[in-house]
Amino acid sequence: MCHRIREAMTQEPLANLLKGNVEVDETYVGEKHKGKRGRGAEGKTPVVALVEREGKLRAKSMQRLTSTTLKA
Repeated sequence: MCHRIREAMTQEPLANLLKGNVEVDETYVGEKHKGKRGRGAEGKTPVVALVEREGKLRAKSMQRLTSTTLKA
């Protein structure tokens, strides 16, 4: 999946509207804190991915991940 996300990031993210059934997921990318549990996403970059059931993928890194920024 990482190679698909990297490929999508080289294109203009989210430029073309996706159609049909679209799945949305978010993740945080960054260094793993070894031996520490429950540290959350501090210091990590949020990334949102949108995937069409037919296979198109759009991903975008974001400064802040809130419901307002996801709806924009």
